[in-house]
Amino acid sequence: MNRRVWIVLLLMGLAGVSFADYPVGAIYTNDYTDAYGRYQWIYLQTESGSVQHGVQTQWRLDGSLYWTVTLSYGIRNGNETYYYDNSSPSSEVSYSNGAVSGWVRYYDTSGNKTYESLFVDNVPNGPVRAWCSASQLSMEGSYSEGQYDGLWRQWYCSPYQPQSEISYSHGVLDGDYKTWYENGQLHVSARYSGNMPEGEYIENNEQGYPTLTKTYQGGSETRRSEMYYDFTGTLMRFRYDYEDSVLVMNRSWYGTGSEEYVLRYKGGSLHGLCSAWYPNHVLKEESEYVEGALLHLFRANENGRKNEEQFWHLTGELESWTRWLYHWPDYTVMAREYNSDVDDLSDGLTTYWYTNGVMMTRTTYKHGMRDGLSEEWYDNGVKRFSGHYRNNVLHGLAQEWQTNGVPLDEYTFRNGLLHGPARTWYPNGKLAQELNYVNRLLHGPATEYSQWDWEHYVKHSV
Repeated sequence: MNRRVWIVLLLMGLAGVSFADYPVGAIYTNDYTDAYGRYQWIYLQTESGSVQHGVQTQWRLDGSLYWTVTLSYGIRNGNETYYYDNSSPSSEVSYSNGAVSGWVRYYDTSGNKTYESLFVDNVPNGPVRAWCSASQLSMEGSYSEGQYDGLWRQWYCSPYQPQSEISYSHGVLDGDYKTWYENGQLHVSARYSGNMPEGEYIENNEQGYPTLTKTYQGGSETRRSEMYYDFTGTLMRFRYDYEDSVLVMNRSWYGTGSEEYVLRYKGGSLHGLCSAWYPNHVLKEESEYVEGALLHLFRANENGRKNEEQFWHLTGELESWTRWLYHWPDYTVMAREYNSDVDDLSDGLTTYWYTNGVMMTRTTYKHGMRDGLSEEWYDNGVKRFSGHYRNNVLHGLAQEWQTNGVPLDEYTFRNGLLHGPARTWYPNGKLAQELNYVNRLLHGPATEYSQWDWEHYVKHSV
């Protein structure tokens, strides 16, 4: 049955007229204004009542167009558009039967696109792009049923240069993975398969130097190297190398760039040749380990002259030990001690002398550790240090003197920790402090004195 379509203009304020008065098929408008703007709603009268149908419009109070949307029987079906106050579109969204289907776009005030993405039934599906300017993309990629798919690229807008290139397959990382810093230096370079890294993975700092390298096989990390640099980001200070997550090498460099040390490991223990150098590149120490057991140790001074050499059995017992002491500055041999008798070396009194015949050190050992009285002298014969040890740590009274014999300080220790009374002196020999420690922490009263005769003592407690 044919139905006549009645188009009626409903004037606001017309007395005695309501929406129910219009015949089925009639199209009419409702215009009104509130504090936010002016509106024009278009209705279609149906057998069940009136529904919004057609292009709905809103204007700002200044008369400029703000928003339009196309409805079909009350459901979005067509474009929904927002506008700038210059009436150019700010955004457009395409609908089909109430679902976002088609392009979603955003614009700047000049009408240039800033973003667009293709949707199907409310799900992004197809290309997506964003712009820095009318001619420069900031992002480009594609979706497949709502998931990242294919190559995604991003750019920095100022200065304009690449930011990232990442490959996906149905939402999973798959393929090349690269990111860049704003200064153009490569940040990360890797390759993924099934969302897992595969092969070489590299991270660089902003100066372009590697800070982390990894090797993956079958999704598992097999090698890793960590590099640490100085504040400039150009001079390496530390490097750690791992295999199967276990440390195999540790290296360090001085601030001048010369190598400081190399340590090698196996199964978490020192293993192989380990070396250390002075800042002047002269070998300082060299040792050889087998799975944590020391076999050979060599030490030298900054002139490359030998200081000490040790040979050990795999059982952990010392085989032989040699020590050299030199006279400075001509580095003539000052003293040399050698012992291949483990028992004699590990127990008893060990003494060294200066070349002028003055005693240098006198130390008592027990089972290879300092145990008992240990003393040191300046080359003028004045005592420098006296202290008691137990199990290689200070235990009891320890005293130090200045080169003129004036006391410098005295402390009391218990098992290597400050524990008991302590005193210090000024260079002129006047008492400076009286303190007390308990388990290396200050405890009880502390007294400080003036070093000048014409000043009174100043005492206070902490």
